[in-house]
Amino acid sequence: MAPQDSARQYPTKTRSARVKLTLAGFCGLAMLVVACSNDGHTNPENSAAPSSTQIPSTAPTASTLSPIEGETPFTAYGPYLDGPRYDEEALQAEVAERHRLTEALIAECMAAEGFDYYPTEPVDYGMHFTQSFEQDQIFVPLLPSDRTLVEQHGYGLQSPLDPAQWGAPPSSPGEIKNSEYYETLSETARSAYNIALMGFDGVTTTPYNPVGIGCRGKSWDKYPEADIEDPTAAFTETFSSLIFEFLQVTDVDVALDSRVVSLNQDWHSCMLTKGVDVSEQAAEGISIAWMRTPSPALAFALAETEGAKSVLGAAANGADPLTMDQNRQLVGSPEEIRIALADFDCREQTNYLATAIEVQLELEAAFVARNKTALDQMVAASDHI
Repeated sequence: MAPQDSARQYPTKTRSARVKLTLAGFCGLAMLVVACSNDGHTNPENSAAPSSTQIPSTAPTASTLSPIEGETPFTAYGPYLDGPRYDEEALQAEVAERHRLTEALIAECMAAEGFDYYPTEPVDYGMHFTQSFEQDQIFVPLLPSDRTLVEQHGYGLQSPLDPAQWGAPPSSPGEIKNSEYYETLSETARSAYNIALMGFDGVTTTPYNPVGIGCRGKSWDKYPEADIEDPTAAFTETFSSLIFEFLQVTDVDVALDSRVVSLNQDWHSCMLTKGVDVSEQAAEGISIAWMRTPSPALAFALAETEGAKSVLGAAANGADPLTMDQNRQLVGSPEEIRIALADFDCREQTNYLATAIEVQLELEAAFVARNKTALDQMVAASDHI
């Protein structure tokens, strides 16, 4: 395959300081498997792959949490946590124009070296993580409301490791043509192609597109990425403590409330009677308190772990590799369904979701009452249209 992926650059300096603040912690602590880059962006290409010695154990993510019907005390403030926003349309246009110029220059340069090169189209990576606070949710994994569906599908959710969930961009027509062309070259020609494109042969040396080296490096040198000023710096400096405390309410305070502690104890006792012990999934050092002691969040993590063991074991025994399609661990395995059913029944027995939501709404309201002036100032400073 032609070395096209290295030409893909995520636009830098395009995520707000608020996103860096909150997502860095969320990626590093809540998601125990998915790898994050140094700006807090979750990168599907760097995700840890399952292996016989590494069984994923993941916390629920935004798309796998239970919703709260109607507005909550936090609903009015959640959309303003990210502060002033970039003009994303103008920014994407700038990125696309730079891409067009660099690709045209690469094609011209490669032609001079005796190779075909098809300019690739700009990829819209999008701002996948522009809001790490998911309003109107509680940190309890989503389960189908019908027990029959749980019997069939377990949690009925994709693993957070599924690249499709993170919006991995498809190959562009130009990339496909370049790959097809590359496949027609001999080994010697491929080495020469790599040297012309990247400045190294891709085999004996592995520098990453040094500036001014190879057609790609020369193009990036001629059209450097714009240094975009972060419009959120002042906002973050002023409101970072408030935002941190805001997020702590749902991630920590609710789970540590004595009513929820007692609720989790009752839920855990029920789970033990059904032969499911989630305590080994607990992680004391994690920032999200729901993951520190037995709770439905740990049942979800255990389902991931046991589902992965089942899939890996089946693969080792020559089973259909499609069961591991896109690194999915929640695949409706018997182990997962057993855990999900126990979770479902114990939530019903303890009135879990309604009780936990009642506590969360109360704590959100108390936080807003204590901090309303500061929250209103944050909204005004966010400069939303």
